[in-house]
Amino acid sequence: MKKSRRRILVLKLGRSERGEIENPSETRLDEVLQATVLLHRFRDDQVTWLTDPSAVPLLEGNPYLRRLLVSTPGTLEALTTQSFDLVLDLDRDPRIHALADAIEARARIRFDGSRGWSCSALYQAFGEAWSGEEYVLGRRSAAAVEYDLGFNVHEGPGWPTRSWPLENWHRLETLVAGRYTISYHQSIGDLAGYMDWIQSCRLVVTGDGLGLSLALAMKKRVVALAGPTSLREDEMWGRGVVLSPERDLECRPCLASSCAFNARTCLEFIRPGVVAGAVATLLARPAVA
Repeated sequence: MKKSRRRILVLKLGRSERGEIENPSETRLDEVLQATVLLHRFRDDQVTWLTDPSAVPLLEGNPYLRRLLVSTPGTLEALTTQSFDLVLDLDRDPRIHALADAIEARARIRFDGSRGWSCSALYQAFGEAWSGEEYVLGRRSAAAVEYDLGFNVHEGPGWPTRSWPLENWHRLETLVAGRYTISYHQSIGDLAGYMDWIQSCRLVVTGDGLGLSLALAMKKRVVALAGPTSLREDEMWGRGVVLSPERDLECRPCLASSCAFNARTCLEFIRPGVVAGAVATLLARPAVA
Protein backbone atom coordinates (compact mmCIF):
# COMPACT_ATOMS: atom_id res chain seq x y z
CA MET A 1 0.00 0.00 0.00
CA LYS A 2 1.37 3.40 -0.99
CA LYS A 3 2.25 5.60 1.96
CA SER A 4 0.21 8.81 2.13
CA ARG A 5 2.12 12.06 1.77
CA ARG A 6 2.09 14.17 4.88
CA ARG A 7 1.32 17.88 4.81
CA ILE A 8 4.31 19.69 6.31
CA LEU A 9 4.54 23.41 7.09
CA VAL A 10 7.94 25.02 7.65
CA LEU A 11 7.99 28.45 9.31
CA LYS A 12 11.40 30.00 8.73
CA LEU A 13 11.47 33.66 7.75
CA GLY A 14 14.92 34.74 8.88
CA ARG A 15 13.74 36.98 11.70
CA SER A 16 15.33 37.90 14.99
CA GLU A 17 13.87 37.63 18.46
CA ARG A 18 12.59 41.20 17.97
CA GLY A 19 10.65 40.22 14.85
CA GLU A 20 13.03 42.06 12.53
CA ILE A 21 14.25 40.86 9.16
CA GLU A 22 18.01 40.92 8.97
CA ASN A 23 20.21 42.37 6.26
CA PRO A 24 20.66 39.76 3.46
CA SER A 25 24.32 39.33 4.45
CA GLU A 26 23.52 38.52 8.08
CA THR A 27 23.13 35.25 9.92
CA ARG A 28 19.36 34.89 10.06
CA LEU A 29 19.07 34.46 6.30
CA ASP A 30 21.99 32.09 6.61
CA GLU A 31 19.76 30.03 8.90
CA VAL A 32 17.03 29.93 6.24
CA LEU A 33 19.44 28.21 3.87
CA GLN A 34 20.82 25.95 6.60
CA ALA A 35 17.31 24.82 7.51
CA THR A 36 16.90 23.33 4.02
CA VAL A 37 19.04 20.42 5.21
CA LEU A 38 15.84 19.11 6.83
CA LEU A 39 14.08 18.84 3.47
CA HIS A 40 15.84 15.54 2.80
CA ARG A 41 13.81 14.15 5.68
CA PHE A 42 10.55 15.23 4.02
CA ARG A 43 11.35 14.58 0.38
CA ASP A 44 8.30 12.29 -0.02
CA ASP A 45 5.91 14.71 1.67
CA GLN A 46 4.06 17.85 0.60
CA VAL A 47 6.06 20.70 2.08
CA THR A 48 4.89 24.30 2.35
CA TRP A 49 7.48 26.89 3.45
CA LEU A 50 6.63 30.35 4.76
CA THR A 51 9.43 32.92 4.48
CA ASP A 52 10.18 36.61 4.18
CA PRO A 53 10.35 38.23 0.71
CA SER A 54 14.09 38.86 1.12
CA ALA A 55 14.73 35.12 1.56
CA VAL A 56 12.91 34.04 -1.61
CA PRO A 57 16.08 33.69 -3.76
CA LEU A 58 17.32 31.10 -1.26
CA LEU A 59 14.23 28.92 -1.67
CA GLU A 60 12.73 29.49 -5.11
CA GLY A 61 13.01 26.48 -7.40
CA ASN A 62 13.68 24.12 -4.49
CA PRO A 63 12.69 20.64 -5.74
CA TYR A 64 11.45 19.54 -2.31
CA LEU A 65 8.95 22.38 -1.84
CA ARG A 66 5.38 22.06 -3.03
CA ARG A 67 4.54 25.66 -2.07
CA LEU A 68 6.70 28.66 -1.22
CA LEU A 69 4.70 31.34 0.57
CA VAL A 70 5.80 34.91 1.22
CA SER A 71 4.78 36.40 4.54
CA THR A 72 1.98 38.97 4.22
CA PRO A 73 -0.96 39.67 6.53
CA GLY A 74 -3.21 37.82 4.09
CA THR A 75 -0.93 34.80 3.90
CA LEU A 76 -0.65 34.53 7.67
CA GLU A 77 -4.42 34.72 8.09
CA ALA A 78 -4.96 32.08 5.39
CA LEU A 79 -2.59 29.66 7.10
CA THR A 80 -4.69 29.73 10.28
CA THR A 81 -7.59 28.22 8.28
CA GLN A 82 -5.50 25.30 7.01
CA SER A 83 -4.42 22.07 8.67
CA PHE A 84 -1.13 20.19 8.56
CA ASP A 85 0.26 16.94 9.81
CA LEU A 86 3.38 18.68 11.12
CA VAL A 87 4.35 22.31 11.72
CA LEU A 88 8.07 23.07 12.00
CA ASP A 89 8.53 26.37 13.84
CA LEU A 90 12.17 27.24 13.14
CA ASP A 91 12.04 31.00 13.56
CA ARG A 92 13.08 33.26 16.44
CA ASP A 93 10.18 35.71 16.21
CA PRO A 94 7.59 35.32 19.02
CA ARG A 95 4.87 36.28 16.55
CA ILE A 96 5.78 33.28 14.40
CA HIS A 97 5.61 31.08 17.50
CA ALA A 98 2.08 32.40 18.06
CA LEU A 99 1.20 31.66 14.44
CA ALA A 100 2.48 28.09 14.78
CA ASP A 101 0.27 27.59 17.83
CA ALA A 102 -2.77 28.97 15.98
CA ILE A 103 -2.49 26.58 13.03
CA GLU A 104 -4.31 23.26 13.26
CA ALA A 105 -1.70 20.50 13.27
CA ARG A 106 -1.31 16.93 14.48
CA ALA A 107 2.18 17.70 15.73
CA ARG A 108 4.51 20.67 16.19
CA ILE A 109 8.27 20.93 16.59
CA ARG A 110 9.87 24.18 17.69
CA PHE A 111 13.59 24.89 17.24
CA ASP A 112 15.03 28.40 17.48
CA GLY A 113 18.73 27.56 17.59
CA SER A 114 19.20 29.15 21.00
CA ARG A 115 21.74 26.46 21.87
CA GLY A 116 23.46 26.47 18.51
CA TRP A 117 22.45 26.24 14.88
CA SER A 118 23.95 23.48 12.78
CA CYS A 119 22.97 20.49 10.67
CA SER A 120 23.52 18.21 13.65
CA ALA A 121 21.42 20.40 15.96
CA LEU A 122 18.55 20.57 13.46
CA TYR A 123 18.40 16.79 13.15
CA GLN A 124 18.69 16.35 16.91
CA ALA A 125 15.49 18.37 17.23
CA PHE A 126 13.82 15.30 15.68
CA GLY A 127 15.73 12.87 17.85
CA GLU A 128 17.78 11.79 14.85
CA ALA A 129 21.44 11.85 13.90
CA TRP A 130 22.58 13.95 10.97
CA SER A 131 24.20 11.67 8.39
CA GLY A 132 25.79 14.10 5.95
CA GLU A 133 22.74 15.58 4.22
CA GLU A 134 23.51 18.88 2.48
CA TYR A 135 21.75 22.19 2.04
CA VAL A 136 19.22 22.25 -0.80
CA LEU A 137 19.52 25.34 -3.02
CA GLY A 138 17.05 25.46 -5.90
CA ARG A 139 18.39 28.50 -7.74
CA ARG A 140 21.14 27.67 -10.18
CA SER A 141 23.32 30.63 -11.07
CA ALA A 142 24.38 30.91 -14.70
CA ALA A 143 27.40 33.04 -13.80
CA ALA A 144 30.70 31.83 -15.23
CA VAL A 145 33.68 31.14 -12.98
CA GLU A 146 35.97 34.16 -13.41
CA TYR A 147 38.10 34.31 -10.25
CA ASP A 148 40.24 31.96 -8.23
CA LEU A 149 39.43 33.69 -4.93
CA GLY A 150 36.42 35.53 -3.59
CA PHE A 151 37.02 37.70 -0.53
CA ASN A 152 33.72 37.84 1.37
CA VAL A 153 34.64 40.96 3.31
CA HIS A 154 31.21 42.15 4.49
CA GLU A 155 29.45 40.08 7.17
CA GLY A 156 26.71 42.64 7.77
CA PRO A 157 26.42 45.58 10.20
CA GLY A 158 24.78 43.44 12.88
CA TRP A 159 27.80 41.17 13.33
CA PRO A 160 31.05 43.17 13.61
CA THR A 161 32.63 40.32 15.60
CA ARG A 162 32.38 38.07 12.54
CA SER A 163 34.31 40.47 10.31
CA TRP A 164 38.02 39.98 9.73
CA PRO A 165 39.85 43.36 9.84
CA LEU A 166 40.14 45.03 6.43
CA GLU A 167 43.91 45.35 6.79
CA ASN A 168 44.11 41.57 7.08
CA TRP A 169 42.24 41.18 3.80
CA HIS A 170 44.66 43.57 2.12
CA ARG A 171 47.61 41.69 3.58
CA LEU A 172 46.17 38.42 2.31
CA GLU A 173 45.77 39.95 -1.14
CA THR A 174 49.45 40.94 -1.09
CA LEU A 175 50.49 37.41 -0.09
CA VAL A 176 48.60 35.67 -2.90
CA ALA A 177 48.88 38.33 -5.64
CA GLY A 178 50.39 36.99 -8.82
CA ARG A 179 49.30 33.44 -8.10
CA TYR A 180 45.52 33.83 -8.09
CA THR A 181 42.88 36.14 -9.51
CA ILE A 182 40.90 37.88 -6.76
CA SER A 183 37.49 39.47 -6.43
CA TYR A 184 36.22 41.35 -3.40
CA HIS A 185 32.62 40.99 -2.16
CA GLN A 186 30.13 42.21 -4.78
CA SER A 187 26.38 42.93 -4.98
CA ILE A 188 25.89 44.05 -1.38
CA GLY A 189 22.16 44.27 -0.72
CA ASP A 190 21.28 42.22 -3.84
CA LEU A 191 20.92 38.61 -2.78
CA ALA A 192 20.55 37.17 -6.29
CA GLY A 193 23.57 39.17 -7.46
CA TYR A 194 25.50 38.07 -4.39
CA MET A 195 24.80 34.45 -5.27
CA ASP A 196 26.05 35.07 -8.81
CA TRP A 197 29.26 36.56 -7.40
CA ILE A 198 29.89 33.50 -5.24
CA GLN A 199 29.29 31.30 -8.27
CA SER A 200 31.97 33.26 -10.14
CA CYS A 201 34.68 32.22 -7.62
CA ARG A 202 36.54 28.92 -7.31
CA LEU A 203 37.20 29.41 -3.60
CA VAL A 204 35.63 31.77 -1.08
CA VAL A 205 37.36 33.14 2.02
CA THR A 206 34.64 34.10 4.47
CA GLY A 207 33.52 34.49 8.05
CA ASP A 208 30.59 32.59 9.50
CA GLY A 209 27.61 34.07 7.70
CA LEU A 210 25.37 33.72 4.68
CA GLY A 211 28.34 33.69 2.29
CA LEU A 212 29.72 30.58 3.96
CA SER A 213 26.51 28.58 3.61
CA LEU A 214 25.91 29.78 0.06
CA ALA A 215 29.42 28.81 -0.99
CA LEU A 216 28.98 25.35 0.50
CA ALA A 217 25.55 24.93 -1.11
CA MET A 218 27.13 25.88 -4.45
CA LYS A 219 29.87 23.30 -3.79
CA LYS A 220 32.66 25.87 -3.68
CA ARG A 221 35.89 25.41 -1.79
CA VAL A 222 35.86 27.48 1.39
CA VAL A 223 38.28 28.87 3.94
CA ALA A 224 36.07 29.72 6.92
CA LEU A 225 37.21 32.14 9.62
CA ALA A 226 35.65 31.18 12.96
CA GLY A 227 35.66 33.81 15.69
CA PRO A 228 32.68 34.13 18.04
CA THR A 229 30.97 31.08 16.54
CA SER A 230 31.81 27.40 16.48
CA LEU A 231 32.15 25.81 13.04
CA ARG A 232 32.50 22.11 12.27
CA GLU A 233 34.60 20.90 9.36
CA ASP A 234 32.44 17.80 9.04
CA GLU A 235 29.61 20.15 8.03
CA MET A 236 31.65 21.38 5.07
CA TRP A 237 31.42 18.09 3.19
CA GLY A 238 35.15 17.97 2.44
CA ARG A 239 35.10 21.32 0.63
CA GLY A 240 36.47 23.60 3.33
CA VAL A 241 38.71 24.20 6.30
CA VAL A 242 37.97 26.09 9.50
CA LEU A 243 40.58 28.50 10.85
CA SER A 244 40.28 29.66 14.45
CA PRO A 245 42.25 32.25 16.46
CA GLU A 246 45.74 31.07 17.30
CA ARG A 247 45.38 32.51 20.79
CA ASP A 248 43.57 30.44 23.41
CA LEU A 249 40.48 32.46 24.34
CA GLU A 250 38.23 31.01 27.03
CA CYS A 251 35.31 33.20 25.92
CA ARG A 252 35.00 31.44 22.54
CA PRO A 253 32.49 30.68 21.19
CA CYS A 254 30.41 33.49 22.66
CA LEU A 255 27.89 33.83 19.79
CA ALA A 256 27.83 37.55 20.54
CA SER A 257 27.66 40.46 18.12
CA SER A 258 30.00 42.55 20.28
CA CYS A 259 33.05 41.62 22.35
CA ALA A 260 32.73 42.23 26.08
CA PHE A 261 36.25 41.28 27.09
CA ASN A 262 38.82 42.35 24.50
CA ALA A 263 39.68 45.56 22.67
CA ARG A 264 40.49 43.30 19.72
CA THR A 265 38.00 40.80 18.34
CA CYS A 266 39.02 37.16 18.31
CA LEU A 267 39.11 37.06 14.49
CA GLU A 268 42.05 39.46 14.58
CA PHE A 269 44.16 36.60 15.92
CA ILE A 270 43.91 34.68 12.63
CA ARG A 271 47.00 35.64 10.65
CA PRO A 272 46.79 36.34 6.89
CA GLY A 273 49.74 34.02 6.29
CA VAL A 274 47.80 31.11 7.77
CA VAL A 275 44.83 31.91 5.54
CA ALA A 276 47.10 32.09 2.47
CA GLY A 277 48.47 28.65 3.30
CA ALA A 278 44.98 27.19 3.62
CA VAL A 279 44.00 28.73 0.27
CA ALA A 280 46.98 27.15 -1.46
CA THR A 281 46.29 23.75 0.10
CA LEU A 282 42.61 23.72 -0.88
CA LEU A 283 43.18 24.89 -4.45
CA ALA A 284 45.78 22.15 -4.91
CA ARG A 285 43.16 19.51 -4.12
CA PRO A 286 40.61 18.17 -6.61
CA ALA A 287 37.19 19.80 -6.22
CA VAL A 288 34.60 17.81 -4.27
CA ALA A 289 31.36 17.36 -6.21
